[in-house]
Amino acid sequence: MPAREAADAAEAALARLAARQLESLPRGGDEAARWSLELPVRLADGRLAGLHLRIEDERGRDARDGEGRRWQVRLALELPDGASVHAAVGLAGRQVGVRLLTPDAVLARALAEGLPHLAEALRRRGLEPGVLDSRAGRPAADEDPARLQAPGLVDLEA
Repeated sequence: MPAREAADAAEAALARLAARQLESLPRGGDEAARWSLELPVRLADGRLAGLHLRIEDERGRDARDGEGRRWQVRLALELPDGASVHAAVGLAGRQVGVRLLTPDAVLARALAEGLPHLAEALRRRGLEPGVLDSRAGRPAADEDPARLQAPGLVDLEA
């Protein structure tokens, strides 16, 4: 990748990061934390892939000092060849649930075969595995961190 192209890509990524940081600021009575970010990931073969993350604190209104706190992390890994893997990871107390989704049925089966290893790794770290699932398909638009827009920055209906 030529230096100018890399500089342009980095500048665009920083602009998106700034917009998503603005999006994560609390609005009015909304106290739930929310972060969105996009990270370039260099693959073993040197190519770049895009990793989109959305992290949300889903605590209930009565949550105090961490009680009742629930965290949800949604991520999308988009590979240069068009393949993708989407994941939703939830944490409630010490219980962790993971749902994996990919358009590639073969990849979905391979990921499903690794879920028992994930469950064991969670137990070794003192966490309780919740629902661990891998399926072929695509996430709904409102669940795909790669397609989420930064609300509040531009009102398209104004």
